[in-house]
Amino acid sequence: MMKKPLARALVLALCLLPSMARADGLSYDDPGVHFSAPADWTAVPVPQGQEGAPVAAFRKTFERYDTRVITLKIEKYDGSLEGLENSHESEVRQLSDSVFVDKRVKITLSNGMPAYQLRYTVGQDAGGTVRTMEYVVYDGKRSIIAGYSGRGGMFDDKDALDALSTLTVVLYPQGR
Repeated sequence: MMKKPLARALVLALCLLPSMARADGLSYDDPGVHFSAPADWTAVPVPQGQEGAPVAAFRKTFERYDTRVITLKIEKYDGSLEGLENSHESEVRQLSDSVFVDKRVKITLSNGMPAYQLRYTVGQDAGGTVRTMEYVVYDGKRSIIAGYSGRGGMFDDKDALDALSTLTVVLYPQGR
């Protein structure tokens, strides 16, 4: 059995490891990424360490049939921002025959990091489409995709961009 001071020291050491990501309530932080979901959203438990799974997810139900989700996916990537955007857009188009990408704009995040903004719709039925707005960012070592999704017609770009506005990305520190 471990003594309490030793156990506390081990927990503290684990918390201070520089490569460790931290999802805490409505925030996600690691050495290259910070994101805070809006205060009235709810964190959704996500499986950690599974390839392709989000590192953080949040949801909010606005009214009946209007639940929206924010996801943050981070994966190893070696390439360029343009290459990342192209490959991500190709992956999105392979989701379904009914994917329509209607916005693709190169932007800068609030802290000056270059990114792409994508907007696409999946589905064809008026009541059965899913609209997604995403930021696609490359931190020098990883792909970062922050997405805001919900039922088509239930939100506008401003709603999505406001909810994603706290995303900041910096070049991932060398040697980590």
